[in-house]
Amino acid sequence: MSFVKNVGFVDQMVRALLIIDILVAYMLGVITGLSAFVLFALALALAATCLMGYCPVYRLLGLSTRREEQNTRL
Repeated sequence: MSFVKNVGFVDQMVRALLIIDILVAYMLGVITGLSAFVLFALALALAATCLMGYCPVYRLLGLSTRREEQNTRL
């Protein structure tokens, strides 16, 4: 199965900012307990899609935030 990158640069930057926000909120003690665990799992998923440039949910929905000329196979 081949994956076509479907996460654009701006989308990757937004995901990275969300990851940083979640980590800072955890370090400052704003989020704790179950919410911290759930948000940490979300941060891991965002990090994986950010690094790979591929989002399976986008594929299911037929979306892409990447420019056409930038689409490449993984």
